[in-house]
Amino acid sequence: MKIPWRISDLIDLEYFLHADEEPDDQYDPESRHRRDRAIYRQTIQPVLNKTPSPAEYRRTLLKLWLDHRRLSNTEDAEETMVLPGTLFAEVFKIMRYGTGAAGIFTGFTLALSLLGYSGTRPVNVSILFGIFVLLQVLLIAVSCSLFVLRGFRANIHPTSMVYTLLRRLLAKLIEKFINRVKNRIPAHRRNSIQAAAGHITGKSRIYGSLFLWPFFIIVQIFAVGCNGGVLAGTLLRVLTTDLAFGWQSTIQVSAKVVYLMVKTISWPWSFFLPVGMAHPSLAQIQGSRMVLKEGIYQLTTPALVSWWPFLCMAIVFYALLPRLMLLFGGWFAQRRALGRLQFTHAACDQLIHRMETPVLKTCANEPEHQENRFKQRSRGPDTPKPSFSKTDDTPRNVMALVPEEIIDQGTLALLPDDIKACTGFNVLAVIPTAFHPRDLDMLANRLRPLKETNPILPAVFILQEAWQPPIRETIWFIREIRKIIGPEPSIFIGLVGKPGPDTLFTPVNRENMRIWQHKIDAMGDPCLQVQPLGGSHE
Repeated sequence: MKIPWRISDLIDLEYFLHADEEPDDQYDPESRHRRDRAIYRQTIQPVLNKTPSPAEYRRTLLKLWLDHRRLSNTEDAEETMVLPGTLFAEVFKIMRYGTGAAGIFTGFTLALSLLGYSGTRPVNVSILFGIFVLLQVLLIAVSCSLFVLRGFRANIHPTSMVYTLLRRLLAKLIEKFINRVKNRIPAHRRNSIQAAAGHITGKSRIYGSLFLWPFFIIVQIFAVGCNGGVLAGTLLRVLTTDLAFGWQSTIQVSAKVVYLMVKTISWPWSFFLPVGMAHPSLAQIQGSRMVLKEGIYQLTTPALVSWWPFLCMAIVFYALLPRLMLLFGGWFAQRRALGRLQFTHAACDQLIHRMETPVLKTCANEPEHQENRFKQRSRGPDTPKPSFSKTDDTPRNVMALVPEEIIDQGTLALLPDDIKACTGFNVLAVIPTAFHPRDLDMLANRLRPLKETNPILPAVFILQEAWQPPIRETIWFIREIRKIIGPEPSIFIGLVGKPGPDTLFTPVNRENMRIWQHKIDAMGDPCLQVQPLGGSHE
């Protein structure tokens, strides 16, 4: 079962994911886990059991979850809220029709104005050909170059000057906005502003140029409408007026040279149109040349009217048809980009893990079970998952970095199971760390042999005490880890509260969770996520 994705689906998915990640007053990881697990068991799992292939498992799982959340939003809300994806789809539909109509009107008006004929001086076909055809060919060549350059590299960022300029302009605007407002707002709101900016930057890394394709399509729709309007305006002038065309040039160009140029240009349609209509003959070109001092009395009528079929066919073959090809090419490229999405960033990993992991209900008056809660959660009875629950054959492994001051033998024994329950990844090694540059060298040495056998390195798990806010050194350490492992592997920040006498995995204060979430979001890393290991409380 292959379920297609649309741009509006991605917008709604990111909306719901961001709403779930935001640690507001209603933030409750356990209820969120129960909700997603219930959606999986009641709505998604029966459909997935009928799925013949694991290739589309992750895409299908997320799409069915999104459809259920949309339906719940419609049914449960007292006042139905318009989702951002639906709003985008409606606005984009209006833009398609609006730009198409604007293009037709622009092209039609331009043709009527340039084809005005007073009866004393023929319309200069050289100017018309330059504006209606040559300018279009130049613009189309620039658009086609984006496709050609994109074919050599998988990512458009290094090759597209337009995309690079837009991305840098957006980054500058966001930076300027933050610098202007951060000194005018309370300190507790600055983290939210920086988190929102980082969220925007991170999503650009996930989806790349995908969100530029709708605007590329809009531009092509306008161009198609404009060329159609030019063609309609030209034909209307030809049918309703006694229109005469001529050519002139300050450069001394012979009629024979012009004839060879015209014959070469008309090659695409000369196969199905007779010679008299495909392009003017040599005699007609000689008879339509305008010389300023001689006037128009020596020009012949057949020669003056012989240019309009050539001009119309040039507009069709060199302007309208290429724009239609770019329009369908942009639509196809957008669908292909949507089809290639793997949804491997941190938020999707966390959502899938919640859906596939059974929920264990614990009581607050049973602390003796606290240390084994994640082990029990991973082994608790529940409906078995489908046999194709792995989305690919890549081993899901993680390297764990644990602060030296909180690690002991008991913690070391429990960490692998707890980390697997939190992330779904197997722990390759637990490395004590003091967040010192030498620890980065140790991590790089551990990963070097793995990189020789697998180009994609394992994920990294960093255990942190949530009551200690993330300082600059911590953020620097995380950024350096990203440089070591590359852009694709995930980095998990596992948060615990203040260690208790019986267990390290104590609940995380909600305000501490909010501070960590905002700081991590501000980094703009889509494969970086925060997860409380001991749950959360007020």
